[in-house]
Amino acid sequence: MDQEVRIRVESNVALVEHIVTRMSAGFPAHIERDDLVQAGMLALVETASRYDADRGVAFSTFAGRRIEGAILDVIRHEDWLPRSVRAKARELNNVEQELTKQRGETPDHRVVAEAAEISVKELSELRSKVRRGVIMALDRPMNSGDGASSTLGETIADVDADHPLAGLEDRELKAYIRSAIHLLPPRHRTVVVGYFLDERPMDELGALLGVTQSRISQIKDDALRRIRDGIEAQYSESPTEPTGRRRDRSRQEYAAAIAEDSTAKSRLQSAVTPSL
Repeated sequence: MDQEVRIRVESNVALVEHIVTRMSAGFPAHIERDDLVQAGMLALVETASRYDADRGVAFSTFAGRRIEGAILDVIRHEDWLPRSVRAKARELNNVEQELTKQRGETPDHRVVAEAAEISVKELSELRSKVRRGVIMALDRPMNSGDGASSTLGETIADVDADHPLAGLEDRELKAYIRSAIHLLPPRHRTVVVGYFLDERPMDELGALLGVTQSRISQIKDDALRRIRDGIEAQYSESPTEPTGRRRDRSRQEYAAAIAEDSTAKSRLQSAVTPSL
């Protein structure tokens, strides 16, 4: 940047601030002033290097038009509302300000609608359109009444909610439990479902299977061990080495069957209650 261009820029910084202040009065509240100033400064630097004094136009006039254009470009980019809706919103805002000045208090919606010569329904619809057009960044600072400051994201976040990953892990675990119960031997499955899900007493289950209560207790404990080992195997990083022992081989086959029972997608969508 040569000396002449630098002088033009440094001498007209206040011009940018003045134009931003004048124009931003009627702009949506979500438009950041810093964004407008930045756009105006970039336009000022550009026009300072392109200015030709021989054209007979003052630099402040030449730069002012381009600064205004750059600011309007930012507004058009940030504002989703059609121009017609934004124009009506400005008219409505002017009516509300004038009524507030006359009455010394904020007018209710019926008074505003009457002054604007529209129905209450039309007023409500217009305000709804304006609200939908407001864009707010989650990292935008929000000042509370006690002087503390936080971002919009921190304000709307549910601090008591579980982390999304925790919810996915919980659903996956429940799906593994469903598969583990479904793949139990018939007697074991009948005892687990009857005792834990249907809340049937052991003597009733014993009568159903034709065995003693102590045998029902043994089946229940064995089923729980199988379920625990089968589910733990799903989270194990290193698979258990196969052995020749029949019990170990059965346990490994059961764990493999749980893994193959459903896809990852269906595990996340499944509920804990098995389909038997």
